[in-house]
Amino acid sequence: MAFGLFKKSEPSPPAGRAGKEEHTHYHNLKVKEIVRETKDAVSIVFENPTSGKINYKSGQFFTLIIPVQGKDVRRAYSLC
Repeated sequence: MAFGLFKKSEPSPPAGRAGKEEHTHYHNLKVKEIVRETKDAVSIVFENPTSGKINYKSGQFFTLIIPVQGKDVRRAYSLC
C-alpha cells in the first residue's frame, strides 16, 4: 500500500507580501508495517522514502493523501 505525503517546503508568506507563491511537494511512501496498538488505534511504519529523509518533530501533523474510488482522500495524522 502506498500513500502520498503532503509537505510544505516553505512557510506561508507573511501578510503584505502578496505575489509570493507557496511551494509544496509530495513524498510517495510505502507501508512497512501496521502495528495494532488498541482496538481503535494503529501505528503505521513507513519505509524510508527514496526522496530522502523526512525531518519532523514528535506530535507534528502531516496529511496523507490516499486514492479511494478514484478520488484523493486527505487525512491528518500525528507523527511520533
